[in-house]
Amino acid sequence: MLEQFRAEIDRDLAQSNRQRAQAYAHLAASTMTSHGGQGTADQVNALMVFGEQYYRWKFFLEGVEYWKGLFQLIRRFVPVDHDYARRALTIAGAFSLLGGTMELDKPVTQSTLAMLAANFGEAHPLTQDCRDKIIAARGATGWSTAGADPGPFAQTSGPRAPEHLVDMTPSPKRQETAMKLSPKEELSLWITLAFLAIALADGTVSDAEHLVWKRAIQRANLPDLWDRFTTKGLRDLLDQGMLQALSNNFAALDRGTKITLGRVLKEIVFADGHADPREIDEVRKICGWIGLSITDIP
Repeated sequence: MLEQFRAEIDRDLAQSNRQRAQAYAHLAASTMTSHGGQGTADQVNALMVFGEQYYRWKFFLEGVEYWKGLFQLIRRFVPVDHDYARRALTIAGAFSLLGGTMELDKPVTQSTLAMLAANFGEAHPLTQDCRDKIIAARGATGWSTAGADPGPFAQTSGPRAPEHLVDMTPSPKRQETAMKLSPKEELSLWITLAFLAIALADGTVSDAEHLVWKRAIQRANLPDLWDRFTTKGLRDLLDQGMLQALSNNFAALDRGTKITLGRVLKEIVFADGHADPREIDEVRKICGWIGLSITDIP
């Protein structure tokens, strides 16, 4: 049933029917809350994978209810301090914060950020998104105490300098695509298609993989093309060989730049903490297209 919900939500979002997609997201969350307790231990992983999609969809309030229901199921099988239980509580808290139901001038926000840092790491996109929202709220409301220990809020809220991954200045060796992409759009689409090819290699796109892709796009100050092309459109481009066609434009880049691109691919592979052989094979293939050996990636 959840797979049907996911397909409907993705389809509606691709057609800009967000209200209908949100209704399905709410129904899925309600189903988890009311019937999730009947699930079995071997269903937990798949249920967590579905729950991760609420971040991608930006349906945070529905995600809170879903993860609360999933936490109750997980607690039937593992103690509260188990990694799965902590993960469920942390994501529920983060979604509450991002969805606007958590009072950002209360200590609970700091404890939520601490849980995110402990369970996902300081550099994790979900941690950074929540930190950015808290800092923005503090700046707007004046919630700060001069001289106080800023704790987890110590990171500056100023804009990060863009990381120039690749100099894609048009050159005689660069071939224009039929879509007439700008250099930045071309690089963004290449990273996005590479992410999909790698993440789909094992049959599952995890939230960690999706967030690594998102952060790579933001870090390089590139446009997010997901909504423009839609999930179906991006998969169609993969099937049509667009990733290889774009890779040909990177073949003439210097070795150092290719290694930088290779690092992005490596980040995607290890996003969920392990490297699936099928994902490694995808990286090896993509690297071959840009004239890089997988062994060159540090």
